[in-house]
Amino acid sequence: MAIDFIVEPIRWKFFPHAADHSFSRAWLLFQSQRGLSRNTLEAYCRALERFLRFLSDRQLSVAGVTRSDIGAYLGAMQSDTVPISNATVQQRITVLRLFYGYLVEEGVCATNPVMRADGRSFVRRYRRLPWIPNEADWQAILAATRGQTIRNRTMLAFAYDAALRREELCGLRADDIDPSQRTLRVRAETTKRPPGSGRAVFRN
Repeated sequence: MAIDFIVEPIRWKFFPHAADHSFSRAWLLFQSQRGLSRNTLEAYCRALERFLRFLSDRQLSVAGVTRSDIGAYLGAMQSDTVPISNATVQQRITVLRLFYGYLVEEGVCATNPVMRADGRSFVRRYRRLPWIPNEADWQAILAATRGQTIRNRTMLAFAYDAALRREELCGLRADDIDPSQRTLRVRAETTKRPPGSGRAVFRN
């Protein structure tokens, strides 16, 4: 079953620097028009807004950014009072790499200051291994769930059997459930799955 193509609007009032800069506005509009999910689009907007604010505070132009400026931006992120995760840094750098790739294509910049010659990221990527519960852990989870409401027990069953992410689970609607076919519909605006994976099978 095809997933509906939805163009999410950009809440420009929350991203004044991105809205005022013509190239960032054009790039974000393109990301919206190609059907990015609301969460992904908001993440792009936040990352670009933060970077443009950094440039504005230091009176730097977007087109004149050098690799040293990117390093200073990375340092500024790490010096914030609230620690940020490696994954957040990677996400923000990825947004800048994509944005500057667009500026290179448009002829605004000669080179991409966020792209290394060897293709590797500026920041080392750390991956936390997932926690996999053993049999005792699962029994403890099920025992704790028995005292919960039918709503919570159903949500646990859906999350486990259909491998739903939190956003996908909380975004389910009554008409997404088809008991006759034993399927759930995961809509495009709540998922990061690739096109064509809009239905997830669950067991009774």
